[in-house]
Amino acid sequence: MATSASRAGDTPAPGRRGGSRHIDYLDYFRGIAILCVVMIHASNAILNRGVVRVNDGFDPVRTGFDLLGRGATVYFALISAIAFAHVMHRKAYSEYLRSRFFAVIVPYVVVTIALTLALAGRGGLDPAVVAELPERIGRNILLGKAWNTLWYIPVIAILYVLSPLLLRLVNTRALTWLAVLLALLPLVVSRTGTTITPQMIVYFAGVYIVGLAVGRDVDRWVCAIASKWRWFAVAAIASVLTICLLDIADFDTLGHTSLVGSAFYVFRLSSAGLILVALKDHVGKIPVAGARFLKLAATYSFGIYFVHGPLLRPIAKAVGGTIPPDQPAWALVAGAVFTFVLGLALSIAIVALVRKIAGRWSRQLIGS
Repeated sequence: MATSASRAGDTPAPGRRGGSRHIDYLDYFRGIAILCVVMIHASNAILNRGVVRVNDGFDPVRTGFDLLGRGATVYFALISAIAFAHVMHRKAYSEYLRSRFFAVIVPYVVVTIALTLALAGRGGLDPAVVAELPERIGRNILLGKAWNTLWYIPVIAILYVLSPLLLRLVNTRALTWLAVLLALLPLVVSRTGTTITPQMIVYFAGVYIVGLAVGRDVDRWVCAIASKWRWFAVAAIASVLTICLLDIADFDTLGHTSLVGSAFYVFRLSSAGLILVALKDHVGKIPVAGARFLKLAATYSFGIYFVHGPLLRPIAKAVGGTIPPDQPAWALVAGAVFTFVLGLALSIAIVALVRKIAGRWSRQLIGS
């Protein structure tokens, strides 16, 4: 049976340069990443679909949940890049692409087709709907539009293809300036929500470049970050304050750049460094139950990613009906947390069931 890392889709987790030592703290990081993703989608489901908001001004509940999870796909892109730079680039390029195809793209296509058919069939399949299904399925596969949580897979697929080129850029001393430029571009080239655009590719290519640099020698980089942890903490705190102030002022865009998005880019990268340091330093001190849970979340991460979105919406609608009309903050927070817990639990249960029924084929069906 595959290790938890390899079953999760993009690892084995890297270790020292030139080695393939499995590093538990990268698994834990993956587990944290998927929890953040489910949390932001759960809160968005409550705030956007569970209730009709009565507060048009600054929303501390939304901002708080944004800080917990918005942009957490940055963590996944970092992990993917780290894995390629340290381990996977040693494979033949064709073998690497083949592994990504069967581990990520095939289950993505399966889930996309299933969701497209399910959504198309809600109002009955008349001949016109059936006739345009192939086009709709193809569009949804290319653009991640079967559900608004699936956009990330086409983006990371493009980066999989570009991985050798981007790694060569990172490894070529004469081109260091270009690698640094690409890593800084997301500060001015903002991601476009869940819509796949050239800007989205540029944004995540910047994230990927950072991950490739770290992945060449993970332990050395994490130790270096640990020695400068105060600067990373300052960057994280400053970006959080910037996000809060911009939200309070209801000010975001400057030209074509989202200032909030730029602040989130800094926050996610700086917090990723701090999380890796904390996990590396305390990997043996995590309570057994917590460690098992994070390992489980890491192992099931792709499966959870694929199934959690459609589960959260009906949960949020049901939970939203229990929130008082004046929508006190405590009720919104409680509703989002309950939606998160129930959505995560159901996602894990579904992934576990598919794994049990499909056995070694489950990875091609659900990614885990």
